[in-house]
Amino acid sequence: MINKKILLSVLTIGVLAVVAGAGTWAWFTDSGTSTDNTFTAGTLELKVGTGTTIAPFSFTNIAPGFNENSVVNVENTGSIDGNLYVTITNIETTAGSDSKADLQNKMDITITKLDGTTAVTGTVDTLANTKIDVGTLYGVGSTESSSGTLDFAFNVDGDNVGNEIQGDGVTFDVIYDLEQVHS
Repeated sequence: MINKKILLSVLTIGVLAVVAGAGTWAWFTDSGTSTDNTFTAGTLELKVGTGTTIAPFSFTNIAPGFNENSVVNVENTGSIDGNLYVTITNIETTAGSDSKADLQNKMDITITKLDGTTAVTGTVDTLANTKIDVGTLYGVGSTESSSGTLDFAFNVDGDNVGNEIQGDGVTFDVIYDLEQVHS
């Protein structure tokens, strides 16, 4: 019986110690609530040319010494900054009088970046499927420019080409890609 009293006393003291200890570890608390949190995605919108369609480059009667430039207007009408890239794709050739297509190997293209520096110079064939960095178009509302011009210069060097390009033709697509600037 004494053992039961001792055990009951020890248990009582233990429970009181736990309750007393919990009371001494209590802290003041308070809370607040943030309401109506909103997240909206930005936009990346590329406008190429002056209308709703992009005018193609088109030249005829190309001969040795040919040299023409075309300017393409580009604009980011979105809110996010973007890096602009140009890629020449889908090259198709037609052979002229010698039954061999050579124009794509003899016509140089020089692409000038948005900042006026040269991005690249090469023949249609050497530039094929190459992603060419031509600069950054900033989002609308930025202190930097959201629009600019790219210059495409087409040249057939009269000193390095002769009759082999007579009657030849070349067509290709130019893809303009605006990709979000990675920060």
